[in-house]
Amino acid sequence: NSQFAIRNSQLLAVALAALLCALGCSKSASQAGAPHPRIISYSPAMTDMLFEMGLGDHVVGVTSQCNLPPGQQRTVVGDALSARSSAEAMAAVEPDIVLVQQNMENFAALKRIRPSVQIEHFNIETIEDIASALERIGSLAGNKQAGLAARDEFLRKLDAVRLSVAGLEKPRTMFVIG
Repeated sequence: NSQFAIRNSQLLAVALAALLCALGCSKSASQAGAPHPRIISYSPAMTDMLFEMGLGDHVVGVTSQCNLPPGQQRTVVGDALSARSSAEAMAAVEPDIVLVQQNMENFAALKRIRPSVQIEHFNIETIEDIASALERIGSLAGNKQAGLAARDEFLRKLDAVRLSVAGLEKPRTMFVIG
C-alpha cells in the first residue's frame, strides 16, 4: 500500500508539472510581451474600443463573444453572455486590470487568486456612456491621450450623424436584451 501511495503521489507530481508547463507555454508571443497594464476585456464592446484606440497590445484575455481584428488572437478566459469566467484562466494571463460590464461579484474568485488585479466596472447604457468609457479606458491603459482622442472622434461622428438626420421623422424603436 505504501508503494502504491508513493507511486500515485509521483504520478500526481508529474501530471501537475506537465499541466503547469502547458499553461506557461500556451501564452502567445503578443501576450508574453504585452505592455503594462495587462488588460482582460470581459466585454465585446470594450474589446472593440481598445483595439480601435490602438491599445490592443495591452489586451491579454477576452471572452468567447469578442471579435478581434484580423490577425489578432488572444486567450479566451470566459463567456460574457453568461458571465461565466474561469478564475484560473484569467489569472494565467497575469492581468493587471479586468474591464467588465457584469456584476463584479462574478470576479471574486479571481480576486482571491490574484488580489492585486484591478476590476473596473463600466455601465454603458447610453450614447453618452460610450464617450466617457472611451476616455476612462484610455486612462486605465496608461494612455490618457488615446482616450481623449477616441472620445473626441466619437463625439464628432455623433454630431455629424445628428446633423445629417436633423429634421427627419424619428422612427419609434425598441431595443431588447435578454
